Amino acid sequence: MDPDQVKLVAMLALSSGEVLHSLPIVDWAWRQFLVELIKCFPKRPARNELDAFLNRSIRIRVMEGPTHFARIGLPRPNKNKDKSWLMLDSLFPQPDVSWLGGL
Repeated sequence: MDPDQVKLVAMLALSSGEVLHSLPIVDWAWRQFLVELIKCFPKRPARNELDAFLNRSIRIRVMEGPTHFARIGLPRPNKNKDKSWLMLDSLFPQPDVSWLGGL
């Protein structure tokens, strides 16, 4: 599976109570973590395998961190459309390859 074909997204719950669903994660460290995660599977992982690991093990690791910070960005509008979308530029804590232990 090519990591560039995988859309890495996050759901972000704001302190105001608003929830932002399906924010694309464009953070370099998280994209590299995805590459390493895919390498850990003996064969091409199915999307549901990746989803399960990210939503269980990795979510727990992120929530264990003492600091939770997300930087949200707004890219330039698409040339053909006058629309932009929010994206997650950075998500802290940053991933650690030790989180892949046990795969």
